[in-house]
Amino acid sequence: MPDDSSPATPSGAASPGRLGDATVARFLDNTRSNPASYREVAALLAADGYTIPDAHQAALSPATGDNQPSAADRPAPPLPPHLKAMTNQLLLSGMSKDQVAAAVAAEGYTYAEPLSGDELVHNAKFAINTAEASEYHIDLGASALTAPIEGVIEVQQVAADFASKVGLPAPMANGLVQKVIETGQAVSRMSDADKTIWAQSQTAQLGRIFKTPEAVNQARANIDWLFKSVGDNAFVTAMQANGSLSDALVFSTLANWSANLKEWSESHPSRKGKSS
Repeated sequence: MPDDSSPATPSGAASPGRLGDATVARFLDNTRSNPASYREVAALLAADGYTIPDAHQAALSPATGDNQPSAADRPAPPLPPHLKAMTNQLLLSGMSKDQVAAAVAAEGYTYAEPLSGDELVHNAKFAINTAEASEYHIDLGASALTAPIEGVIEVQQVAADFASKVGLPAPMANGLVQKVIETGQAVSRMSDADKTIWAQSQTAQLGRIFKTPEAVNQARANIDWLFKSVGDNAFVTAMQANGSLSDALVFSTLANWSANLKEWSESHPSRKGKSS
């Protein structure tokens, strides 16, 4: 019997515990619109022993043909959403906008503002939770969520409760509620194989929020609960169809929401011990 860690077979069929070549190609197709995620996913797949299809080799070593500008002449790409969240954290830490712009440029991106309303909501949550994880060493252990929260209405109540606790204004709280529901629904529509590879591609980002492998695994379990607890949404389907939904933004939002739910459940003892 083949070892679970062996690469996919030459025929393209997946060995146990591995993804097939068609799934690898499809996931790269789906992430091509986000250059940062596209390069990261391709690099992680290659490091894990997967064959990167010829059509996606440029993600590993970008071509610089005669009809393309040199690396020095190419304009820097716009800042992806998860790095916009990091810039917000730097601003909150006391750095000036000029200092943040210089740090962003050093990473090869262009700093642009203003951020959209959704990004401002996301950035506020990212900064809050990153600060909490660093200051209080949030541990998402087995008791992080003692029972699922039933229904969209109660999810909205939890979001409003948490937003009130940390002092978010009402428009931000409303935006957070909608973003949580939309992102959970978007992930729920992925195939099981795509969920697996998508989660693998974001391990480094999740690890920056939750400091240990055990905490990362528990956070993933909480995220799994979240996207199973929400239903269909035509707007999210349309967002996926036009490629405007960023994997990194979805993952950051869900990871942060997992931490929020953990804190909320601990501050509401009446929730503990309930069964679904």
